[in-house]
Amino acid sequence: MHPARQIHVGDIVHYRLSDEDASSINGLPEPSTRNLHMAGMVRPLIVVRIWSEDCVNGHVFLDGAGTYWVTSRNRGEADANWNWPGHSEEE
Repeated sequence: MHPARQIHVGDIVHYRLSDEDASSINGLPEPSTRNLHMAGMVRPLIVVRIWSEDCVNGHVFLDGAGTYWVTSRNRGEADANWNWPGHSEEE
């Protein structure tokens, strides 16, 4: 963990996709410009709003065209959570 590290708007963190995220992403228009996404995959997220030191809104950058908007996501190791780079298995 990075106990002294604070989150800021514009930070890029790692976000772990959930089943719901993957289903929504794979159903977005123009799937031919994007690779298949699955739960557990880690993607970069740029922070656009901070609710607390562990809860943010942001845009997840996809493997291919586009981004995916997520809201009120907590810091952690589970699916649908974000964490600082260096904490995920898929880096």
